[in-house]
Amino acid sequence: MGKKRIIQKTKEELIKEREQIDAAVGKEPRTGSGRHQVLGARIYISSSYNNTLMTLCDNKGNTISQVSAGEGSSRGYSAIRSLAARGLEIDRLKDMTPIPHNGCRRPKVRRV
Repeated sequence: MGKKRIIQKTKEELIKEREQIDAAVGKEPRTGSGRHQVLGARIYISSSYNNTLMTLCDNKGNTISQVSAGEGSSRGYSAIRSLAARGLEIDRLKDMTPIPHNGCRRPKVRRV
């Protein structure tokens, strides 16, 4: 079994590495291009027991923004009411709840 060699960096290498780290940390974070006007869009609201997701898409289906309300959030109907109260014009609503059409067989009833 051989011995493991530990390579130690020189002072110049340590200084150069530190300058690279400082340069990377000092940069401003990149942000989006700012606000832009969207004439027609769709909002998809996915509401579960634990969370409410709202996705804003343009008419082509490209996602513009996405928001998660987190735990303890308002549910789907409350989210729609809050959007309408803020002046959003609602054209149509569609319930996309999955409904089984005689899919999987249900388990047998337990007999005790």
